[in-house]
Amino acid sequence: MLKFSKRDEKSELFEKSVAIDNDRRSVPIVNGTFDPICLTECPRRIMYRTLGVSHNAIKSDMRRRADIATIGKWLGIFKDSFKINFIDQDLPLADSKFNITGKLHAMIKMDNILFATQIKPVSCENFTNIKQQGALKKDVVEMIVYLWMLEVTDGLVVYDNNDNGDYLAFHIEPYNPIINSVRKKCERIMRAKMNGGLVERPYEDSSSSECKTCEFLDKCWNSKRDK
Repeated sequence: MLKFSKRDEKSELFEKSVAIDNDRRSVPIVNGTFDPICLTECPRRIMYRTLGVSHNAIKSDMRRRADIATIGKWLGIFKDSFKINFIDQDLPLADSKFNITGKLHAMIKMDNILFATQIKPVSCENFTNIKQQGALKKDVVEMIVYLWMLEVTDGLVVYDNNDNGDYLAFHIEPYNPIINSVRKKCERIMRAKMNGGLVERPYEDSSSSECKTCEFLDKCWNSKRDK
């Protein structure tokens, strides 16, 4: 390290100040409605979130800002493109019957075809896996729900590699069995909520991979009331 480049109390002061601000702005995810990106999750997990059950899982404010910057980059690319016709951005979408709300990043047009478009910033490792195995299930389901809500037939999920700016796009089309499954899942959760109970767990014990990463693990399996 060059002698006039160093890590000292001044650089540490900066890092600590940013870290404190990041912690202050980072908050647990609470959503009283069903977010399309979460609809592949365990129904009990979705229900706890809509009930506002406390948990410690947070989304870093720094990560959120980085994701917003990546999405903004792509919105700029759409707007500046000669081949892509930019239509709109940040479209709020909702379905009151099934208690679903979300936000579509962009609507674009190519060859006179409308495409609902979502931008997904991912790590280099995840990007490689997606390149080999295809779009993530949760992202495909999210887009299919948006296509249903928008009543359009074409969607794009664009993955952006956070490390080097590489990108992949997947064309998503409507699929009625998934839409019907999502409707039934939402109805089941809402019915349990109105009855003052909890929707059944899809797992026999807490050893499932989703349980191990769930922010409500202890609440779900350790509370006598919730069994």
